[in-house]
Amino acid sequence: MNRSGISTIEFRCLDDALATGGLRVQVVIDGRCLEKQWNEKGKWKNSVPLGTWPNDGLTPLELWSSSFDPSEYEGELCADGRVAVLTCGCGELMCGGVVANIQFTYEAVTWSDFRHANYLTPQGMGSFVFARSQYDRALAEAASPDDALINVKPFDGAPE
Repeated sequence: MNRSGISTIEFRCLDDALATGGLRVQVVIDGRCLEKQWNEKGKWKNSVPLGTWPNDGLTPLELWSSSFDPSEYEGELCADGRVAVLTCGCGELMCGGVVANIQFTYEAVTWSDFRHANYLTPQGMGSFVFARSQYDRALAEAASPDDALINVKPFDGAPE
């Protein structure tokens, strides 16, 4: 986070043969993996990057874009207006997954109100505010086929 309270975000594509489509997306905020930040806070010890959801084929990049509206989605990836940002190491979102509120304005994107997917009670993770231009650029870079091939790293199934 810089002095103005603006964080940076990066989306890293991880090779995962177990996930539908073979990819998981790791969120890196201010140079630190989101699952590591969550796990270090003692919130859960087995949260891992989210993969393509097998029931409907939604990718994490689609879930985290401004074009996705959680109020129009019927499924376990969204609860009370929040979307999945991490899943459990076992693959079950409701076991050890994490959901957050993602809000978009013209200038900024805010990730806040992090909760266990199964408890839906606030967990004190705080919030992250990103410049909209940097956020959109990070999503586009991760979604680009050329960049995705460069950014693919092996996923070993364990939280970092």
